[in-house]
Amino acid sequence: MFQRESICRFCLSLCTIVLLPAGACWGFDPPNTCVPQPVLHKQLSEALLAGDRNKARVLLTSAIGCMPDPNGVDQVEMLNQLGELNEADSRLTDAEGNYQRALDINKKSPRPLDMATSLNNLGTIAEKRGRYAESEKLLRQAYSILEGAQVQDSPMLGQITSNLAVSVQKQGRYREARSLYDQAFSLLRKSSGDNSKPFALALINAALLSYETGHFEEALTKNGKALHILNALAGAPSLDNAVTLNNLGLTYFQLGRYTEAENAFRQSLAIRTKLMSRIDSEAIETVNNIAVLERRTGRGGAAEQDTQHALQLAEKELGLEHPLIATLLNTQGLIAASEHDFRRATELYQKAAAVWLKTVGPDDPKYAATLSNLAQVQSRKGHYKKAQQDYEQALRIDSARYGTQHPQIATDLSNIAAQYYFQKHDEEAIELYRRVEAIQEQTLGPESVEVARTLHNVAVAQLRSKDFDGAERSYRRAIPMFQKSEAREGAILSQWLSEYATVLRHQKRFGEAEQADVQAVRIQVRRAIEAKPNSATPGAFASATPST
Repeated sequence: MFQRESICRFCLSLCTIVLLPAGACWGFDPPNTCVPQPVLHKQLSEALLAGDRNKARVLLTSAIGCMPDPNGVDQVEMLNQLGELNEADSRLTDAEGNYQRALDINKKSPRPLDMATSLNNLGTIAEKRGRYAESEKLLRQAYSILEGAQVQDSPMLGQITSNLAVSVQKQGRYREARSLYDQAFSLLRKSSGDNSKPFALALINAALLSYETGHFEEALTKNGKALHILNALAGAPSLDNAVTLNNLGLTYFQLGRYTEAENAFRQSLAIRTKLMSRIDSEAIETVNNIAVLERRTGRGGAAEQDTQHALQLAEKELGLEHPLIATLLNTQGLIAASEHDFRRATELYQKAAAVWLKTVGPDDPKYAATLSNLAQVQSRKGHYKKAQQDYEQALRIDSARYGTQHPQIATDLSNIAAQYYFQKHDEEAIELYRRVEAIQEQTLGPESVEVARTLHNVAVAQLRSKDFDGAERSYRRAIPMFQKSEAREGAILSQWLSEYATVLRHQKRFGEAEQADVQAVRIQVRRAIEAKPNSATPGAFASATPST
């Protein structure tokens, strides 16, 4: 999972640290009397530096109850800090309550910066809970308050703009999101400088946009720059470095640079293991990413071992009903499916779906993603009508969340089109693929690698229906587009060239067909020469297992 940064006002590092699970022992004697502010601040700083965020939360809760002025500035700041702690622990309901209470106090005696902070924090919670339109509205209100108060030199303005870009991005409005990121960078350069932590965190979020739109080299550059800034600011790696390294790993993965991806994931995990007294949810997400990579590189045994270990830790730390449990079960399902163990894959996907239903509900895209995986199993077993029904249900869920013009909608429609193709309904498949192509061109750009993949699907359907002229045009567009993309894969390109040669022979263009075949063979030979056997590597936790 690509990790993002929610930019907060009070303590940016709070956004990436995770508390102990609810119900855990305190491990210290919670204060039962009010303590002086200097003592509280010292205890709070010590708790955060030690990674004991459970103690920090208890201290803040106690301090809030001791405030002499329930409507004062200190009360608001502490409520926001408590909200940040709860947000980092995925206790979003508690965090939302903290932020809302802070906002209610602000309304009694409005202070622009505090009002904007509370609205910004509520906006990030709404975004995390999938309420993107509400998130956008709250963040725009926060921006307007600061703009009206003429505090354009405040770093908060740039931070709000970066968070607004994330909400717009989640709604599939990528061009607008890119413009907002540019605006955020301009504001942050003026207020904090382009070597500041807020600027680095905005780069991390902007890299997510590049990643989602298939601009992987651009994502690599942004994450690399963010990591450089963070390294220069801190004497030792921080949890922000761990987030950036995890995201670098995912980008390397998409580029097929698996060794670099694995190194980045393991560095991220090592930082978290060193800094945290207990394994946290983002560390487990990184282990999940390592397992997906191991599966891709033919190390199914290591992938199974890592996901099983991560699942045991997640169940112990987070309980049986947590979104991360569903993520890990889903990955185990992918591993089983790749080994053609469809019965086990189905069982794992169904378990994941049950957790999603309990944690995020039936209308969340995460649940829709697992439905799509169940559909893929049905499809691979030849049950195309059942698969189509599940894909259509996923489409309904995603359409309600994202609208009709979003890359995920294109993916859902492509999956449905594939079922038409498998049932030999080529005209219906081509018609749907054309819709997919139009959405992808609008949202990802006309030269996106995803457009190339869709054109290839069109070409295959045209070839089977003996529309050789149409297939030739589709291949002639798809192949150069794929060759120029950052995600080009030799095996795929070789296959496409061989298929293109077949089309050219049907058109009696034998010389051009031979050229395409030669290109395909050259790619295959080059891949065989460059291929190296996968060496045995330790499991994700082998080198540094945290005490639990």
